[in-house]
Amino acid sequence: RARCASPTLRARAWRARRAATRASHAERELPPPLEWSCLDDAPAWSRAYLGYAERFCDDYALEVERGARTHALRFRQAPVASAAHSAEARGSSDGGLSTGSTVWDAGIVLARYVATLPRPGEQCVFVELGAGTGHVGLTACASCPEGDGRLAALVLTDLPAVVPLLEENCARNVRALPSALRIAVLPFRWGDTADFSRLSERARARDGTPAPRTLCIGGDLLYRHEVVEPLVCALRALLLPAATAGVARAAAAAHDARALSDEALLSASMEHCPDAVSRFVCEASAAGLRVSQVHFDELDRVYRARSVVVLRVTARGAPRIKAPQ
Repeated sequence: RARCASPTLRARAWRARRAATRASHAERELPPPLEWSCLDDAPAWSRAYLGYAERFCDDYALEVERGARTHALRFRQAPVASAAHSAEARGSSDGGLSTGSTVWDAGIVLARYVATLPRPGEQCVFVELGAGTGHVGLTACASCPEGDGRLAALVLTDLPAVVPLLEENCARNVRALPSALRIAVLPFRWGDTADFSRLSERARARDGTPAPRTLCIGGDLLYRHEVVEPLVCALRALLLPAATAGVARAAAAAHDARALSDEALLSASMEHCPDAVSRFVCEASAAGLRVSQVHFDELDRVYRARSVVVLRVTARGAPRIKAPQ
């Protein structure tokens, strides 16, 4: 009868594979591989420990602190977001997987990290890609102090069939958000010019001008190879000036000839499809974007995991937002 390898042997094999990957990247002049580990147990808060009902069907509840007050948030989950979700997923880069209607560990890590970022001096707009339940964007905004006008708006986007779930979760949690925050829920199919035009119109400051700073966020988007190319195209449209990104004329007019967003923060579970994440880093770099990994020590001290990476994506030459000290 075959015996399972000991933890020591598994660790040795893991480190040998990592060393071979680093050598292969260096030989082929590819970006350095991401640093992560599958050797540690999942953290105590991980949803991997839950049964099916808790994991995919029951509401996901959490509390966030804003100033001296604690606010409770609750998100509806479902195996399928709406009646049209499965059919729409089959025709999209999801490849038939209805993955957008539950909360994933990588999204929890990203939400808590975004909440710790220093607010810029000017107005900022959050745009969440593939928002699913809306957990990442809503949790990050719920941590913003009341009366802080620097966070102007939150724009949540996903496939049209997921929009009803997003709208429901926004309505559920509106009391936990800053009262002055503007919230928009939009369908955004990556690569769709009309959807991009609507997004560029809504991701603006209060006076209708382009926001001085726009941050794109996306939790656990890189779970299969089919997602990589559409996501790179969407990020090019968002992070590069219209002429450079190749945005169509109609979209370019709304784009104001400047990049819609300054930076994107993406989280990914390396236990889902690490090859897809590595492919994304290479294809994004080849497409004129710069991808760097947020150091593990910069993440929230509780809500982080060695198997989850957070990536910062910018246009080449763009300044980087400093992490909190």
